Amino acid sequence: MKLQRLLITLSLYVASSLPVIATSTQCTDTEKQINIANNDIILLISYNGPVKSATMTSTIPRDGRFKAFKGEIHFDECGKLLKDSTSMQEYFEGNVETNLIRTSPSDPSVIRYQFQIKNTYGSHSIYMQETYHKDGQNRFDKKVIQYYADDGTLLDTVTSQFDYKDGHIIKETSKSSDPTAKIITTEYTYNPQGKLQSVIEDGKINVEYQYDLEGKIVTQSNYIKGINGEDKAFITTCLEWDKFANCSKEELESTIKFNDEVINFSKAMLHNEFIYYE
Repeated sequence: MKLQRLLITLSLYVASSLPVIATSTQCTDTEKQINIANNDIILLISYNGPVKSATMTSTIPRDGRFKAFKGEIHFDECGKLLKDSTSMQEYFEGNVETNLIRTSPSDPSVIRYQFQIKNTYGSHSIYMQETYHKDGQNRFDKKVIQYYADDGTLLDTVTSQFDYKDGHIIKETSKSSDPTAKIITTEYTYNPQGKLQSVIEDGKINVEYQYDLEGKIVTQSNYIKGINGEDKAFITTCLEWDKFANCSKEELESTIKFNDEVINFSKAMLHNEFIYYE
């Protein structure tokens, strides 16, 4: 299960109503592969088998940093993503609270986030909307990210273009509306089985996966820079797999560092339940 982008990240994602799932859908192998390529970029993980839905719950220790963690993902029979709703709330550094709110009301290619800080002086939020655009072949060809201040003022717009190779997105080039900002290049690599292997932004690993000899995912590592300048690492290790070799139970370990000094370490157990099309 993707740690979403825990956006990956400190996050509270708001659930939405479930779109209607067609009972019978005809599609070609090419259409399925395009949907898989799109899902790899939004979900940052690949699933096995004819997945209809994936539901994530968690077991969180009372003395841990995480306060809530759950998720729900739905696909049609062609592998098209219909719903992606995951929520997490995290506390650290005393009274400071950081949230990431994500909503997918009817279109999972439009994602909204809210980064929030609460302390003794009040609260402040920064909002972000991420929109994926498709070409005539249903492939992602552009992504637009817009940042807003607490009062609704547009702070920045970042536009990304995607490059493909062998049906996979291999590069994302992002440019800010700020002419002084540098262009950011993100590379996506895949293993011989076509599963996502790493996400590398400007030479630094953001996401990395390890698989066993049978192709089952063993670990997923997410590295991000927090909104307070801290370095965060979210590492999930799979402990159990289901009949289609999707991870059904995984342990999350999260570390926060300031200037290479560990200031917080927390754990949680994640449980993933998959339903498949017959």
